[in-house]
Amino acid sequence: MDNRQITVDDNDASCIENASMEDQLMTIQETVGPRFDGASCRGARALLGISQTELATAAGCGRKLVNDFENGGVVPKATKVAAMREALEEAGAVFVRIDDMLMIGVRPGQGAPRSARARVFEERPGNSTETPEDDREG
Repeated sequence: MDNRQITVDDNDASCIENASMEDQLMTIQETVGPRFDGASCRGARALLGISQTELATAAGCGRKLVNDFENGGVVPKATKVAAMREALEEAGAVFVRIDDMLMIGVRPGQGAPRSARARVFEERPGNSTETPEDDREG
């Protein structure tokens, strides 16, 4: 077993460097709980219907960091991961540990009826979710 220690410091760069991906994830899990990884982040965001930009703003980090974390391209320092998780929890996400898994849910009434992408599309000029009278079933 590798005996390297990984130090997470707020003054470090935004990524833990010189460690394997497995070591990096273990450090994050020790700090913020079991298996809060990029997929968990993306799933909670989808359930809440918030964009990467909205999460990044709430967590005090950049959108690129959220994107890279969700897609497995980078493991942010533990403080940033904790800030993302806290922002999701404040928005209504619930994370429940069952054995070695992290289950994701949303508090009643806080789930999104539309995805963040659908909201942006609806807001564009000329796009409407209204069905013209002639196209309605009757």
